[in-house]
Amino acid sequence: MSDRTAAEQEDLIIGYVATAMELRERSEPIDVARLCAAHPDLVAQVTEALAHAGALPDLFDHSERQQRSRLLTPRYRLDDRIGAGAMGVVYRSTDLELRRPVAIKLLRSDLFDEPTAAARFAREAEALAALDHPNIVKVFDRGNSADGVAFLVMECIEGRSLAQLVADRDQPSARKAADEAEWLRKSVQWIADLAAALQVAHAKGILHRDIKPSNVLVGADGRARLLDFGIAASLNSATLTGSRDGTLGTPAYMAPEQLAERIKPSTAQDIYGLTATLYHLLAGRPPYLGTASQVLARMQRTDPMPIERARAGTPRDLAAIIDKGMSRAPSRRYATMADLQADLRAFLEFRAVRARPVSAVGRACRQGSRSPVVRTLGVIAGLAIVMLGVREWQHAARAARARRYEQADRLLPPSLTLESAAARRIQDPTERAALTELLDTLVECADDPLPRLNLRAAFRSDQLDLQGAAADAQTLARRYPSPVTAALATHYQADAERGTAEAIDPAALPEPASIKDRTLLAYYTLRRELTPTSAQRTIELFSGDDLTPHLASQELLVFAEAMLAGALVSKDVDAAADYNESARKRIDDIEAQRGYCTATSTHQRGITLLGDFRYEEALDLLTPLAERADTAPQLLNNLAIAQRNCGMYPEAIATCERVIRLRPRHPRPWSTLSRAYVDLGDYDRARTTISQMPVADGPGSQATARREAAQLELDIAFAHLANFEREDARSAAAKAVELFTAANLSHSNEARVGRALCGSAEEIFWVLVESVEKAPESRAAVTALAQNIPVAPTEEHWHALVKCLRATGEAHRPGRRNRAAQSSKLETNKSNPR
Repeated sequence: MSDRTAAEQEDLIIGYVATAMELRERSEPIDVARLCAAHPDLVAQVTEALAHAGALPDLFDHSERQQRSRLLTPRYRLDDRIGAGAMGVVYRSTDLELRRPVAIKLLRSDLFDEPTAAARFAREAEALAALDHPNIVKVFDRGNSADGVAFLVMECIEGRSLAQLVADRDQPSARKAADEAEWLRKSVQWIADLAAALQVAHAKGILHRDIKPSNVLVGADGRARLLDFGIAASLNSATLTGSRDGTLGTPAYMAPEQLAERIKPSTAQDIYGLTATLYHLLAGRPPYLGTASQVLARMQRTDPMPIERARAGTPRDLAAIIDKGMSRAPSRRYATMADLQADLRAFLEFRAVRARPVSAVGRACRQGSRSPVVRTLGVIAGLAIVMLGVREWQHAARAARARRYEQADRLLPPSLTLESAAARRIQDPTERAALTELLDTLVECADDPLPRLNLRAAFRSDQLDLQGAAADAQTLARRYPSPVTAALATHYQADAERGTAEAIDPAALPEPASIKDRTLLAYYTLRRELTPTSAQRTIELFSGDDLTPHLASQELLVFAEAMLAGALVSKDVDAAADYNESARKRIDDIEAQRGYCTATSTHQRGITLLGDFRYEEALDLLTPLAERADTAPQLLNNLAIAQRNCGMYPEAIATCERVIRLRPRHPRPWSTLSRAYVDLGDYDRARTTISQMPVADGPGSQATARREAAQLELDIAFAHLANFEREDARSAAAKAVELFTAANLSHSNEARVGRALCGSAEEIFWVLVESVEKAPESRAAVTALAQNIPVAPTEEHWHALVKCLRATGEAHRPGRRNRAAQSSKLETNKSNPR
């Protein structure tokens, strides 16, 4: 006979009833004897509790018929049922006094003793009321209806549970390879936020004890909120359920130690449950599959399938976090939720995590320790481990070198040495020394140092360390002898002897004979000029090559594809989207091969999102990196573009000003900043800003500056037209044409548009029609067209407007690749992300 208390016994019955209801939701058979296999003495009581309300499938029918769409109290009206659990039924309801939607949980007193159940229900209200965190559902009120039903009033969150989101991704039409990395980062972000919320709960002595995907709701704002504290436990008081028996919760997400009798609830159990929820999000399935009794049996004997096998391509650091959080031994898990959160945040920010991956040997030892056969063969296994240990010792230096390389690779700024020539020189000596140290580490620790040696040579040349650049080029030519490396060594040596650095002309380099030669040629093609022509040339260089083992080549190809997509976006949206999708797939492959994300891969992914007008997604991706991006001005500039197109103008301006402080000679933040002022209607400040944009020496740079100024005037003309200010629009357009002419671009499409905007109302109408057809996502172009429809439209005008409406509707259609554009501020000619 068990010596458990009545409260502990009731805890167990509630847990078994909750599990039975989950089986019912999945249309699985319910075998009470198998369900209660760990506590066979409770079979009769659980069966009686279920039978008390009749057959399980009709458990709530009578309650719902009575309570649906009726007043609970004069203040609260019940509307639709949202869900049900062992302790209560949840309804979408209305607070008639404050005229707001709420969620109301009604106590189910039919399965348990009513006074005890009511007291337990009140304790859930106390638990939630004690917690104030944006990722925990808020409690507004509690009380009893006129007929004595206890209820709890909570915020109503319109959204979907994590379980529903995962189920949606299982649909063949829902999952795309290009979205996998975005889903991974969103999943980690949700779990990190929930870890912060649970740390607050633990600090107040409250354990949740039933963390699982169905108990987490993601609202329309994208924020995850933890629900259902119905079986919460207290660490330090008797105000909540105080069972010392740990077998409560949903089996697939329970910590293994909860199978034992008389286990005191602990924070380690919540840490396991939250990590198991992350496992489910990434793998698309719980850590253990099967019925409740099958899951409980498997938990006793085996560990879950490693996440690297359940989800191919899981980054190594994230796999280490999951291994640690779901460790069978509580002592090997994270000590606190704060520690788990810290590692998750580090992963999101591309910093090193504290968790270390479990080796194959370690995993085998853990599994084998629970196998009688393996214990019998312990001596043999011990000898094998010793032999493997010697082998591990022999490779220890390589492993340490790989860790050093990874840490430096994560932090290397994106597009280093591939910026415009004016922006490559770093003035801050501290930053220059830090980047030099990173490059030194990469050259020293790389398995294939060719791309890193070449990168360091170019960086040293940019910083006027010409002797160092020549030394790197000589090393490159010795280690990888070819006509191309010999030509590079000759060029850098000539620079060192002259005392000045001259740009390498890729056309003057010998014909490439290998993939390594083509990688070098592609690099110097992009370094020479950042244009669609150089991007196309880079793509052609790698045509037909298998780039799988060549990560540096793949990164250059991603850079070129994203650049070409940016050039095509105003001419051929579908072609641009195809290039962006190809680039994202390559980024997924690169990250899967590396086993981790870098600032470069995240920056490149952000470019593709901006190129597809998915500004909100780009904002979510880039914002976590902003705090540590002082060596990555390109990333910050792209963040500013995302902020601007999401309507966050003060933030965009502040980010641009930060980039300008970091890189005063970098032209792009000046361009982005000027467009933000156009959005705000401050045209004078926009013109002043673009006039301050740094211009390098040479006629080409002067022409670029004139083109930027001309393009700004064209944007201002569109803004005036959107406000029905035709004369001001004509004035800005005339100025744009003048500047285009000065830049030798009088025959360009932009100049033609400017001339049309200077013309009659009819000419303005037709150029706006053309602009909307080319950029149907552009709110400015659509608004300008709406303000400039002829007073007496002809049939031709109507046909054109119908065509524009269809194009705009297609651009805003849910599911379209650039669907995020429907909330953007895209102009016909945008700031160009790099």
